[in-house]
Amino acid sequence: MNPDIELGLVAEAERTPFTNENEDGRPGSRMNSVVNQRPDSKTDRRAQVAFAGSHGGHLGQAMRLRAQLKSDGAVIATDEGGISYPRDGIATVPVLHGPVSWIRNSIESALLAFRLKPKIVISFGCRDVAFFCLFSKLIGGRLVLVESFARVRTPSRFLRTLAPLADRIFVQWPELRAGVPASTLVQPVYSLRRPVAGRVRKVLVVVGTFRGGMDRLLQLIDGASPLPGSPLVTCQIGHSKYVPHTAQWYRWKPDQEFQDDISEADLIITHDGSNTIASALEAAKPVVVVPRTPFELDYDSNAELANELSKRAWVKLATNAEGLRAAVARITDLAPEWDFQGLPMAACVADEIARAKRGHRKRWRVTAPRSES
Repeated sequence: MNPDIELGLVAEAERTPFTNENEDGRPGSRMNSVVNQRPDSKTDRRAQVAFAGSHGGHLGQAMRLRAQLKSDGAVIATDEGGISYPRDGIATVPVLHGPVSWIRNSIESALLAFRLKPKIVISFGCRDVAFFCLFSKLIGGRLVLVESFARVRTPSRFLRTLAPLADRIFVQWPELRAGVPASTLVQPVYSLRRPVAGRVRKVLVVVGTFRGGMDRLLQLIDGASPLPGSPLVTCQIGHSKYVPHTAQWYRWKPDQEFQDDISEADLIITHDGSNTIASALEAAKPVVVVPRTPFELDYDSNAELANELSKRAWVKLATNAEGLRAAVARITDLAPEWDFQGLPMAACVADEIARAKRGHRKRWRVTAPRSES
């Protein structure tokens, strides 16, 4: 495999390499915001349902719930949506990373909300889709917030900000339910399976889609090479600047191809992103997590998910090359039990969608006063 290969967007049935960048430094894309699309675009219609998930695990969870509901609802995301889900007609909004982007995002989100006029918005966050949720609510749509699976005890800033406007709030961890009294506890959107560990021949290293990448993880892979058993290592490096010297690599793949890579691997080594960890566990793959530090992020996170899953023996943790080699050598020690609680998420959200479609939308009417006979 040529390590210089970079997989990009798939437009319709044809793959198009993406190597250009937009003026703000984000990956180039042939998918523009819905406000710039042709009138006959898939997303240019009156939407019954809209799923909003900005990127990474937020978008992954939204897409998973959408599939479980067998819904053709509109999807609102950042540019990553076109990279990971190229055939889903995703409407994009700008990433919030500076004053100009906040203005652009608010304007494009307002136009998008008025164009779609969704009866209900189901959002997993984060902040990049907040304006779309706000404007959709202001024009009469129902707003359902589902806190990310990554949030175990501390609600996100997105949830704290929009909670007063929400018609319903769902959380996926009982520890978080205690901190969000108005919420309903549901089972995770993922169906985790106990990892099956055997001889490790193929390793997939995942950095994810975070715009800062994760150079440190890739450097750890080089520093720990060869891993116990000398497996073949392939790295998904995303936006990282560092390129591994001891492994094959690529930057992006559409979601289905990425899921195939997970299925073919014997071990997943990843950052602490919820979608990658959970996708690997759904495929019963053993996982080693290298948590990101606050200095590697531009949002509040303390690796809650990685630490909680490690305590419950679902994953191994590593912070340096020596610890990584040790975690791989002891990967057969994982022995978790399914102990998640709550109502089925899909059923709960389906009830909310049905309620919205029955016409539970606020409409302003002027009623003439009755005349006295």
